[in-house]
Amino acid sequence: MGAQASGSGIVPYGSILVRNGWMLEGLVQAAATSFWDGLTGNTSDAVIYQKNDFSVSEGHEIRFQFDGNLTSKAHLDKEQAWGNSEQKKLFSDKLRVRRLRWSVDNGDAFDAVNVGDLSISEHGDSRSKLADLFIRAKDQMIFDAGQGLLNNEGPTHRILPSDKTTIGGLVAADVWTYDFLLDTEDIIKSGKGYSVGGTRRPLEPYQLADGKRVWLVVIDSRASRDLRKDQQFIDVTAMGDVRGEGNRLINGVIGKMGSFIFIEADTAFGVASSTIGKSEVEICGLRHVD
Repeated sequence: MGAQASGSGIVPYGSILVRNGWMLEGLVQAAATSFWDGLTGNTSDAVIYQKNDFSVSEGHEIRFQFDGNLTSKAHLDKEQAWGNSEQKKLFSDKLRVRRLRWSVDNGDAFDAVNVGDLSISEHGDSRSKLADLFIRAKDQMIFDAGQGLLNNEGPTHRILPSDKTTIGGLVAADVWTYDFLLDTEDIIKSGKGYSVGGTRRPLEPYQLADGKRVWLVVIDSRASRDLRKDQQFIDVTAMGDVRGEGNRLINGVIGKMGSFIFIEADTAFGVASSTIGKSEVEICGLRHVD
């Protein structure tokens, strides 16, 4: 193993990184691409609603305003309408703008020569590395917000296996199964039966596919494994899915199941923090329950 890297591009005297005439072999870290690229848009009907406005400053409040459907009863025959009309519904919420900055030390050009990597002390190299870091950090904040971890803003409604009401109450046997998949599908369609939270308006579908309403489910490798190991899921898939290599039991991709479109995300790796921007993200993804 080499000497412990310093906090900047400074190489200590005697470091084994200082070599002459050796073949340079490095571990290639491919630039990150956003997991949420195809799900992010500049309109409110996108899964991830992104607003780009460089005119606002720190502390500025952004308000989101939504109209509600009219739900009033009809006035039958000669029932009086005046004074009995429904009030229009208007909902709003707000976000406060905060400033997030990332920085990197270019290091020393002299040390870059010593280690045989002249690009390490250049601004262009720093810019590409910062862009890569920003994508991973931004993606991780979206993952954490979806899991109710970012800034400790827990979701109002949760669906947990075995009718558990707390994350701490989960045990090893509380996993994704075919029965849990069917229960979850019914709950989001009906708005009733949540483990945490009362009756709510049914969730709007992610998209319409072939005239059917479908919802997006992002799961990690553990949940995917547990679902594919469930005997009922195996029986249904073996009998009802395609034969050969395309069978989801063989290719390992769940894809569409019932009214769900499953996407498997990576497992988060790095130093986690619930404070916005304070996670040190090496691989962005879903956090696991220990």
